[in-house]
Amino acid sequence: MLIHFARPYSDGNGSALGVAYRDFPVESSGGVEQVKTSPREKVGDVYTKILADLDYAETNLLPGTAGFVSGEYTYRATKAAAIALKMRVKLHKQDYPGVIAEGKKLLPAYAAINPLAFTAVASPIGGWKLTTGVDGPFLNNGSTESIFSIKNDAQDNQGTNASMARMYGQSSTATGGRGLISVSPIAWNLPEWTCTDRRRTTLYYNGPDNTGNTNKFTSKYRDAVDQSDWTPYIRYTEVLLTQAEAEARVASGVSADGIKLLNVVRNRAIIDSATNQYTAASFASKNDLINAVLKERRIEFLAEGKRWSDIHRLAQDPDFGTGGVPAKMVNGFNNISAFICGGALPATGEPFIPYSEYRFLWPIPQQERNTNPIIEQNPGY
Repeated sequence: MLIHFARPYSDGNGSALGVAYRDFPVESSGGVEQVKTSPREKVGDVYTKILADLDYAETNLLPGTAGFVSGEYTYRATKAAAIALKMRVKLHKQDYPGVIAEGKKLLPAYAAINPLAFTAVASPIGGWKLTTGVDGPFLNNGSTESIFSIKNDAQDNQGTNASMARMYGQSSTATGGRGLISVSPIAWNLPEWTCTDRRRTTLYYNGPDNTGNTNKFTSKYRDAVDQSDWTPYIRYTEVLLTQAEAEARVASGVSADGIKLLNVVRNRAIIDSATNQYTAASFASKNDLINAVLKERRIEFLAEGKRWSDIHRLAQDPDFGTGGVPAKMVNGFNNISAFICGGALPATGEPFIPYSEYRFLWPIPQQERNTNPIIEQNPGY
C-alpha cells in the first residue's frame, strides 16, 4: 500500500505521509472506534513496523524445502520468504548494507558461486535455486525457484476473469485467453536485451489481441481455462538481482560480487554464456553495473508486476531516477511492427507524469475515508 498510496522512503527519509497500520483486532465496537481514530502514519514508521513483523516471521516460521510436496512450501510462508521480503523492503528504504546482510542468509558464500553453474547456486535455507530453463518457474508452480507464490486453482478461481493467463494471454476462444495485456515494445526493444536471449522465444509469442490485431503476449501464465497458474511473488532470481544491486551500490568501484550475482541470472538466458557473460571490462563505472542490474530486472520480471515498484523507489534517484511515471504506450496498442529487438522506441502516446504531479500516487479510496474520517486524502484528489 505504501508503494501505491505514499511517496517513497527517499522522499524526506521516511517523513512523508504513509498509511494507517492497524495492529489490533476489530472485533467489537471498541475496535471500530479505535479504527476511526487511527491516522495515516509516517512512511518511516510503517517501514519500522513491517520490518519488525518480518523479523518475527523469520524467527518463527519453518525453513521449508524447495519443491516439497508439489510446492507446498511455495504457497505457504516460510523463513526464506520472510527474509526475501525483508530484502525487498530494505531495497525500497535504500538500506543497501541491510539488503546484503539479509541476502547472505539465502546465498552460498560468494567464493563458492560459479555463475556458469547457475542451478548449483542454492539457498542454505530451504534449498531454493534456479531451474534449468527460463520457463521452469512457470511450467511448475512449485518449482525450486519459486520462494513464494499465491496459489490458484480451478476450484478457487472458477468463474472469474482476472486470472493471469486470461489477462496476459492472446485472445482465443479455444484457450480462454482475452488478449487484454500485451508486452510493451518499450521493454522489448531495450538494447540490453540481446536478440538471442532464450526468454524472447520461450516466454513470449505473437498472437491476436482483443481487437483481432496481432500483438506480443507472454506465455508465463498458461492455463486460462482452469486458471491454475500461481501468481509469482518472490522468485530466487529476485534474491540474486536484489543482492547484485545492493553490492553494486555499496562498492567504491565496479563490484566483482555484483557482476557474479548478475551473471547467475543472465547466464541461464543468454547463448554461449561462457564467452558472453559480463566481466569487469563490460562496465566503465559502478553506475554502468547498477544500470545493467536494473535493466536485467525489467527483462527478467516482465509481466510479473514489479515495474511500478522500481519506478516508485527510483523516482528520485539522482542517477537512475525516472523523475515520475514514464511515458507509456497507449491503451490498446496493437502495432506488432514496433517490436524490434534493439529497435527504436515508437511514439508512446501516454505522456510522462512528473513526480511532483498528484497522479504519481493513487487516491485514498473514499470508502476508507467514510469509515475513518481522519484519514487524510492525498493532495490533488
